Amino acid sequence: MLSKLNIGGRLAVGFGLLIAGSLAIALFGRAALSNVSDELHLLTDDRIVKVTQARDIKDNLNQIAGSLRNILLMTEAEQKAGEVRVVEQMRANNAELLKALDDTITSERGRQLLTAMSGVRSAYNAAVDKAIGAATAGRLDDARGLLFSDVRPAQSAYFKALDDLI
Repeated sequence: MLSKLNIGGRLAVGFGLLIAGSLAIALFGRAALSNVSDELHLLTDDRIVKVTQARDIKDNLNQIAGSLRNILLMTEAEQKAGEVRVVEQMRANNAELLKALDDTITSERGRQLLTAMSGVRSAYNAAVDKAIGAATAGRLDDARGLLFSDVRPAQSAYFKALDDLI
């Protein structure tokens, strides 16, 4: 059929096929680029925000650990009270961050990990409260013992739960 066309017709058919192929490639590229754009928005607007919130929780936990250490080392009640306020502030910050995570995590696996982390968080907070109570009551040996027997394992479990969530 093409052999019956003159050179101009053959060139027109060839260029037509080339233009049709280029248009098909362009449409496929546009669809793929749209998919990449959607994935990029999911990553930047959802996932990175959640990872940042979890990282902020870890930073607050490290601040709590430092404040607890300071409470054990300080001798002045006023200084200890200041560190207790820091612990309370970090816990309040973590509560806000966890609320934000609770509001935005929708996947079944994410919900399971968040629930597991909440259980570990309760045990950690209870251990910290016991250690702070002993330290502020002047029972420093008891507080140090609680730090190593209760607080550190609970903190490690909390960090592992956060890492799993991340």
